[in-house]
Amino acid sequence: MPNYGQPLRDCGPEDGESMAGWFDVALWSYGLAENRFPLHMGYMQALTAYQAIEDAMRYYGLPRVGYACARALDGSICYRAYKVFVVMDAVQDDWDSEFDALLRSVQW
Repeated sequence: MPNYGQPLRDCGPEDGESMAGWFDVALWSYGLAENRFPLHMGYMQALTAYQAIEDAMRYYGLPRVGYACARALDGSICYRAYKVFVVMDAVQDDWDSEFDALLRSVQW
């Protein structure tokens, strides 16, 4: 596992396995003109930049943001996203149980 600040390319995957890297994530709410600075920022460890954005949104309890940016700390990628929506874990579990019940009720 890479440590904070360690370049991603120096701690590459072994035996073809993906390895998590550190990302600097910033989240903006809707109405960027009012909020020129991100409302939430932090470092996240994830396999991809988008996963880092999703994890940060779940951590801060934000189901949607206007803009998001994830930058790898080694500078290898800078990923920007617009109008990001994420399903919160508790809601996803409720939806999964309802969907499973619906599938069981159907006559196949």
